[in-house]
Amino acid sequence: MKSQFDQELTEELDHCFEHAIDNAVLERIHLGGNLLIKGDDPEQALPEIEAWAKEKEVRLFHVSDAGEELRRAFASSRIGYITEAHLAPTNEEIEALNAEPTVLVIHGIDKMEKSYRRLLLDMMNDHVVSQETEPGKFEAKFLDKLLFVIGLAEKMDRKDEYVLMTMDAKNGFFSFDI
Repeated sequence: MKSQFDQELTEELDHCFEHAIDNAVLERIHLGGNLLIKGDDPEQALPEIEAWAKEKEVRLFHVSDAGEELRRAFASSRIGYITEAHLAPTNEEIEALNAEPTVLVIHGIDKMEKSYRRLLLDMMNDHVVSQETEPGKFEAKFLDKLLFVIGLAEKMDRKDEYVLMTMDAKNGFFSFDI
């Protein structure tokens, strides 16, 4: 039998999953529906997250606070008549993110370098990256298999939490305290 903590976390994950599926069915931009787990030891939630992902047949893609798993670069790409800067992972990283239904797990999101964190969180909200089509030329690529993001953060002071939740994530996180 699951503990109350595990049950509550599973309910939050299910809520985020349903939100992502609803957005995919309606083919709309994915705003909100991501989960920020914060507390003294947010990593303690990982066994329940992994069990949930296995049950839902969802792949977890882990990114550390150093961000070495996704290329720390950006490039401008066009969507219609608008040109924007997006995170520019390698083509192999894009394939890994978009091969099957995936949840991005960002460890130490509170410690991450802010400009890179903002690029990741923009990707979280609009599901768009810049994909290199030929050397030095980029096109916008929609990540239709990226369901949602789980951020893991230690306790933060109110100012840092405000910057993360409001300015960086643009209110895209549900919050879950450990």
